[in-house]
Amino acid sequence: MIILKCLLIGLGLLCLPVALFCRSLFLGSTSGVREFRELEDMGVESHARLTHLEPFGTRGYASAVHEIEVPDGDNVRKQSGVNITPDLVIGGTYPIVRHHRFPTQSYVGTMEEVVDWRKTHEKAAAVAKRLGLTAAALAVLSLVSGVLIIALL
Repeated sequence: MIILKCLLIGLGLLCLPVALFCRSLFLGSTSGVREFRELEDMGVESHARLTHLEPFGTRGYASAVHEIEVPDGDNVRKQSGVNITPDLVIGGTYPIVRHHRFPTQSYVGTMEEVVDWRKTHEKAAAVAKRLGLTAAALAVLSLVSGVLIIALL
């Protein structure tokens, strides 16, 4: 019986950090989804010119700076991380989806990619939410069971 009490309380205590971690994943995913939903709704497909490319790390990533032309004639710079591929050429133009009012809020890619990214991250947020709720319920159930067993015996 002592082993059962310890297992239940231990399980409950282990599930609490898992629930909190899943909650932080959920909150992080939903903020990105919000940005991409706004880009999907208010975005304008345009072109950006690659002006700077600097590799970093050992896994084929680079820091890229794109110049985006906006309607008033100005150019806005956008820095982002990209995978290094043979088609990345300084001076080349690439598709970009930019917010129609806030051009720095943009995504290097097509509108289709923005929609795919949003859908993928919405699914990830839903999974994180379900896992977090399950872990929280398991934590509460385990702790209450352990405390009830201790109280009844």
